[in-house]
Parts: sequence; C-alpha cells; structure tokens
Amino acid sequence: MLNLKKVAITGGLSSGKSTVCKIFRDLGAYTVSSDEIVHNLLENNRILQRQITSLLGSDILTNNLPDREKIAKQVFSNPEKLQALEGLIHPAVFHEIESHYKKVKNDNNYTLFVAEVPLLYESKGQENFDAVITVLSEEKKCKERFKTTTNKSESQFDDRMMRQMPPEAKAAKANYLIMNNDSIEKLQAQVAQLSSKLRSI
Repeated sequence: MLNLKKVAITGGLSSGKSTVCKIFRDLGAYTVSSDEIVHNLLENNRILQRQITSLLGSDILTNNLPDREKIAKQVFSNPEKLQALEGLIHPAVFHEIESHYKKVKNDNNYTLFVAEVPLLYESKGQENFDAVITVLSEEKKCKERFKTTTNKSESQFDDRMMRQMPPEAKAAKANYLIMNNDSIEKLQAQVAQLSSKLRSI
C-alpha cells in the first residue's frame, strides 16, 4: 500500500471524537489527537510559549509554562484574543500532524492515518486530509458527557460551543457521518464499517 489515507475526525464538544479515534486505533489505524499535540506544544515549544505569553501576558503562566485553564478564562470572553491565539496554535498543530503523517505514511503496519481535529473547519484545515468524518451526537448527551468528563458547567459548554461552527454544519461539510447516540457496540460497528470502506477506496 502506498501512502496511508489521511482522515480527520471532527465534531462538537463531547460528541465522542476521542472514542471514535480509539476504535480506529484498535482497528489498526495510526491516530493523533490535536488536544494532545497542543498540550505538548505548550509544555515544550519555547517559541510558541513566548508568542502566547506576549499575546496574553505572564498572568497565564503556572510554573513558567502556559496554563490552559488560565488561557481559557482569558480568551473565551474575548473573541479577538481567541482568534489571535488560534492563529498561533492552529498552524503549529497542523505542522505536527503532518510530521506524524510523514513518519508513517509508507508503513504497512497501519490501515489508516486518523487525526482528531475538533476545530477542523474553523481553522480551514480540511484541505490537509483525504476525507473528513464528523461525529454527531444529541446536544443533551454531549452536555452530560462534558460535565462528567471535565467537571465544568453547562454554561462553559455553551460558551465554547458558541465559538464553534454548529455540529450540523460540520456534518453537512464532511465526507462521512458517524452518529453517537446509542451503545458503544453500535458505535464500534459504524467505525468498523467505515474503516473498511475508507481502506477500499
């Protein structure tokens, strides 16, 4: 097989993107998470650390490193700062995703290359992928998952979703749609079917 197909998974907050990625990984895909990449960049990329501190001030630092909670408190109430921050972070994230892809694109041990990119369309990153999958889930279920997994409030969920493209719009733009409103077994079945389809194209 030449060059792994490069697939992006996107969707709204707590829709099940990470779970879908894990299922793809269990099926033999190489997976990367934008969230994990951002975490590593904030800890290890000195240039990005300086750029973010210059933009937001030293108040966002904890132990001399950018603190995601402090950053979030500052930017989610300030659209201009959020846009400027994303202008720094998104290109760095896509650079890292591409680095991962170049390492494994000719490796026959993997069936697909799958990247979880929550703000794919907002960052105009869809052009970097062969196919896009949107994971869609009922808003009520997403809110419940968000509160359970993050210990954050429903209003924080709403604030963050206001800064994103609506999930239905992401679904309309995507090549494929996965619905995550039922059991994990039904989700696994959907992903397995889609994995086979993507590898056969």
